[in-house]
Amino acid sequence: MGLVITLVFLLSALFSPSIRSSFLASGFEIGTAGSALLLFISMFLSSVFFSDKKKTLQLYKWLGFSFAIVALVAIVDIIAGPSSSLVKFLPVNLIGGWNDLAIFSGLIFSLSLLSIELSSDKMTKIFSLILGGAALFFLAATNFSSVWIIVGLISFFIFIYSFVLNRSKIENDGAKVRFPSFSFAAVLICLVFVIAGNLFGNFLPNRLHIDNTEIRPSLSATYDVGKQALARNPILGVGPNRFVNSWLEFKPDAVNQSLFWNSDFNFGFGLVPTFAVTTGLLGALTWIVFFALFLISGFVKSAAKNQLIKTEILTPFLSALFLWIFAVIYTPSLVNFALAFIMTGVFLGSLVAEKRNQNFDFYFLKDPRLSFFSILLLVSLTGGSLASGFVFAKKFAGVVYFQKSVFAPNTKEGIGEAEKYLSKALLLDESDLYYRALSQVFLIKLGSLLRDQNNLDEAGKAEIQLALNQAEATAKASIAKDSSNYQNWLSLASVYEGILPFGVQGAYENAKDAVGKAIVLNPKNPGLYLRLALVEIAGKNIDQAERDLNMALELRPNDKNLINYLEQIKALKGE
Repeated sequence: MGLVITLVFLLSALFSPSIRSSFLASGFEIGTAGSALLLFISMFLSSVFFSDKKKTLQLYKWLGFSFAIVALVAIVDIIAGPSSSLVKFLPVNLIGGWNDLAIFSGLIFSLSLLSIELSSDKMTKIFSLILGGAALFFLAATNFSSVWIIVGLISFFIFIYSFVLNRSKIENDGAKVRFPSFSFAAVLICLVFVIAGNLFGNFLPNRLHIDNTEIRPSLSATYDVGKQALARNPILGVGPNRFVNSWLEFKPDAVNQSLFWNSDFNFGFGLVPTFAVTTGLLGALTWIVFFALFLISGFVKSAAKNQLIKTEILTPFLSALFLWIFAVIYTPSLVNFALAFIMTGVFLGSLVAEKRNQNFDFYFLKDPRLSFFSILLLVSLTGGSLASGFVFAKKFAGVVYFQKSVFAPNTKEGIGEAEKYLSKALLLDESDLYYRALSQVFLIKLGSLLRDQNNLDEAGKAEIQLALNQAEATAKASIAKDSSNYQNWLSLASVYEGILPFGVQGAYENAKDAVGKAIVLNPKNPGLYLRLALVEIAGKNIDQAERDLNMALELRPNDKNLINYLEQIKALKGE
């Protein structure tokens, strides 16, 4: 079913208004068709590779070691503080945001709890206790309520499973009764943080200065946007990685009355609900079938008659289930989302290892005709993988150069460095984001040249004209890459707005046209109508400026800034 989901993503991308953005974009977005393909491949390879129990145990060990590294980096960042120079070299944590660290910690805590309750090896239990304690610390430090709820439910399931398993051992082997105290304690801890979290749940986050507040659309807002978007593109949606386009066009009017009226959301309430908008009803149906088959395999197919689910199957199933829940109710980082696919693959491999699922063996060397086409396909896949790896390596290097340009100081030398880094990034990946950023660099350079009165000679004028041409050309290049992104049109508008005070011929018309194109793509943003009004004022078209401001006030009534501008316009008209 994972292959069907991938095919729907690819098909939706082919009919997307911006094919490049829907297929790869910068290469590391979750919602693109390219990422869907890679994630499906990771699930398939995991199901093959981890059908061996020893390799599966190694995976759990490496997950534990990975968490130890993540925890160490997070502690260093907490001690150093947000103003530390380490921020330039290390992210807040290696998983994503603080909530992503909470999700990963919840996964590790659940795996540790399973190991503590079900493992018979003493060293494994000790290692699991240490990991579980560290994971519990980060759960308390981040205090993500949804994680506490899901971890509590899984802990309760582990408690029941361990209790029933112990009873069956007593009946069969006469073993000594052992109460699953750790899972019981975990349930109580989670229950306390869920019910009385307001009393002391923020103690650690406040002391450690951890702010995990994230703004995202509500479930109802996502539904409203999706309903209107799917009415226009019901079968294949608006295209992968294009939820933000639908948000800008169909966002609820109430959003403009909030502090987030100018926020662009790339995802809705959750990742999977977002995919329902971007890949349409066909995509939503494939996800529903996928989850149905996954749950049936986990709760029905995994258990033999009159027997409990084996631990080897239960562990990856609960891990994958935990991560899939957050893919539905939240937007996890690429790391956590990729782990959902990998753990699903491990679960499928465990079904094969325990003879709960049939494995199809394909021998292509016995038939010469079949072997020729099979080898040709394998060679093609190998070549495609190498080519894809090269493309992603270039994109990653481009992101590195872009990050360096962001940290360049706002000085004459820093602007030169930013230009150099962005030029290198564009050599590796011609992204509209990099073109847009480079246009802003040329605009800053242009503003500096215009403020310098020593640039009035012929050489200075030539330098000013060059900066203007470069800013315009790079802004137009960003539009050529993705004309459906309103920010690219605003980047071009900035170029013409910058020269409006100097009476340059065509600047007013071009600025007005560029802002107008942005408004078509983002029609519910009052800030764009204000920007258009300012262009009209510069063009001496006061009446049209007043109409634009009234349009902005319709979208965001009682905005003091807009009202002040409207009063100034009325003063200009002598009213």
